[in-house]
Amino acid sequence: MWTPLDGVLTNCHELLLHVLDAMDLLERSKWRTIQRVCLLILLSSSLFVLNACSVLKIIQDEQPEADSSKVEEATLICSEECQDRGQCGLDELGSEFVLLAGSAPALENHDQAYQANTPVTIVGKEDRSIIQVSSGVPVDAPFYNVVLPDGGQAWVAGWCLGY
Repeated sequence: MWTPLDGVLTNCHELLLHVLDAMDLLERSKWRTIQRVCLLILLSSSLFVLNACSVLKIIQDEQPEADSSKVEEATLICSEECQDRGQCGLDELGSEFVLLAGSAPALENHDQAYQANTPVTIVGKEDRSIIQVSSGVPVDAPFYNVVLPDGGQAWVAGWCLGY
């Protein structure tokens, strides 16, 4: 036997099923949105990492590498020319030292000093145009990238090296 309460329950049941279907559709839509956002983040991260690796490779390629055919042994010296150009001198104990630059060839603002007669290994050379103070004429001057006894690298002017 059918009662009016049965009709209400049937209608409530159908309404509940429609609400649940709508909620399921909404959840699937949210899930798709979450999936798309995650995919976008993953893609962006991959492109960032790929770009960072490319930049690091460029930086690494710009740094001088030791070419075994061009490696030479030399000695830091405080020659007269080196001293005249302000690239070496005497410390307070009277020992000779030579000035070096860690990041690039330089004639001033050096960041390292090593005792003269220190053996070094030449791993690179770069000619730089400098202005002669006495004549005002530009000249090419050789600078050498050297490996120091402690394993570090630095640049030194060519007139401060002996072979």
